[in-house]
Amino acid sequence: MKLFRTALRILAVVVLYYVITGPGVLMGETPGLYHEYSRDTILGFTRHLVRNGEYYRASVELERLAVFYPSTISIEQYSVSHMFLLMKGHQYRQVAASGNIDSGGPAACVRTLLRSDAMLYASSYQDSAALLVNPGMQCDSTFGAYFWKRRYVASLLGNRPEEASALLETNNLPPDILQKKQLYRDMLSYSEGKLSRTVAPWKALWAGAVPGLGYACAGNRPTGIVAFVMVSVLSALTVASFKTDNEPLGVCFGAVAAFFYSGSIAGGYLEAKRNNRIIRENLRDSLCGDAGFAEDWDRLNNEYGLSLSEK
Repeated sequence: MKLFRTALRILAVVVLYYVITGPGVLMGETPGLYHEYSRDTILGFTRHLVRNGEYYRASVELERLAVFYPSTISIEQYSVSHMFLLMKGHQYRQVAASGNIDSGGPAACVRTLLRSDAMLYASSYQDSAALLVNPGMQCDSTFGAYFWKRRYVASLLGNRPEEASALLETNNLPPDILQKKQLYRDMLSYSEGKLSRTVAPWKALWAGAVPGLGYACAGNRPTGIVAFVMVSVLSALTVASFKTDNEPLGVCFGAVAAFFYSGSIAGGYLEAKRNNRIIRENLRDSLCGDAGFAEDWDRLNNEYGLSLSEK
C-alpha cells in the first residue's frame, strides 16, 4: 500500500510537469515560459510599453527577452535597442557611462552616436566633442551625415563658430546635409545670438564689489536692485547706530549688512553660472531638435536594432 501511494505521487508530479511545460515544448519554447513569458508575449508587451512612452520599463522587458530567448535578438541588436530605449527614457547619464561591448561593425558606430548624444543631453559638451573626434572605430559612409550633424552641433555649443563655418562650407558635405544647408546656416546665426547673452562668471564676481551689480551683470536686474537696496539700507543703519552711540545695534546691523554684501558677491557669480547653463541647455534642445537627433534615434534603431514600432 505504501509503495502504491508513492507511485501515485510520482505519477501526479510527472503529469503536473507535462501539463505546465508541455505546451511550451510543443511550441518550441523554453519549458515553463508559456503564456505570460512566451517570446511573442514579451515582445508584444515591450512594443506596447514603447507605444505608451514607458521606455525604461520597455528596456527591462527587452533584457528579459534577450535572456529567455537569445536566438530572437543578437547581441548587436540588443545593445542598440537597449541604448535607444534608455535615450528615449531620458536616462542620459546611464547611456553616457556605458562602454562599447561590440567588437566593431555598424552597431558599434550606432552606440558611439547615441553615447555622444547622451553626453550632450547630460551637459558634458566637451566629452561629447572628444568622442566624436576620436570614436575609436571606422564607420562607413552611411554614417557620414549622422557624425557631421553631431560635430556641427558640438561646435556651436562649444562657441566655436569658425569651426562650424568650416564644417558647413566644406566641398564634400553629405547629400542629406547639402539639401538642408540653409537650415544649418540659420542654426549658426541663432547660436551666436544666444551665446552672446552668456556672461563669464568671474566678471559677475568682480562686479559684485558694487552691491547688486553682480546680479545685474548676470542678467538678473530685479534681484540686483533688491540686493543694492538691502545692503545700502543696512549700511546706513549701521553708521547711524554708531553715530548715536548705539554700538550693540550697530554691530548687529553691520553683521547683517556684511552677510548680505558677501551674499550679493557670491550670488552674482552663481547667478551667472545658472544663467549660462539655462541658455546652453535651451540652445542644445533647439539645435538637437532642428538637426533631427530624435528622428535619427528611431531610424538607427529600426535599421540596426530590434524594430519596436510594430503593433
